[in-house]
Amino acid sequence: MRGLSLVGTLAALASVVAWPARAEAVLLSIGFGADRIEIAADELRAVELHLNELVPRLVVLLDDAVAPRLSALTGAHVGQVGEIRVCGQPVSAPRLRAAITAPSFAISDPDAGEIRHLAAVLSARDCTPGA
Repeated sequence: MRGLSLVGTLAALASVVAWPARAEAVLLSIGFGADRIEIAADELRAVELHLNELVPRLVVLLDDAVAPRLSALTGAHVGQVGEIRVCGQPVSAPRLRAAITAPSFAISDPDAGEIRHLAAVLSARDCTPGA
């Protein structure tokens, strides 16, 4: 797993086991141990690439309906290390510094190529290889 980190107060993600499973394909998942939320392609609003910074980052903007799940999970796991997966593959293991109450977060990596790749996968909203 790459050593990616989240940026600023949006420094981590979380999940709640009590939320129902989704029928749509999972694009993103965020978890702390057994607590996890799954985010389907239709819940992704946009991605923003920020490459002209000291450390390149990708801002992930989610549907407002994701905010309660994200807030509940992150509020329960402040200070812990979580895991972000894209299309089932681990991409980041951030330490959560504060609860995330807005439906957005950022992933940073010194490798701009990795950030571009994540942006392409998320923008395609499809985990099919070669999509």
